Amino acid sequence: FSVEAIAFWHEHLGAEGERRYHVADVRNLHMFANKSFHFAVDKGCLDALAFIQDQPLASSQVTLALRELERVLVPGGTIYCFSTD
Repeated sequence: FSVEAIAFWHEHLGAEGERRYHVADVRNLHMFANKSFHFAVDKGCLDALAFIQDQPLASSQVTLALRELERVLVPGGTIYCFSTD
């Protein structure tokens, strides 16, 4: 998520509890260990990668992102993906 989105959520939802937000590149989540999360939330990130004008590049970037999400999710984990398309 963006720094601005995280600040908004902290202001409106609070920073306490189990919620943690991170600014990261979904194609390279090296800061997280394998099988670290039960779910991930995507709002527009995969859309942005998918609509790169160079279609072979777009496909490769989406593939990188999905592989990283799969790596950091526990087996049976869920990706909540909100798309504009």
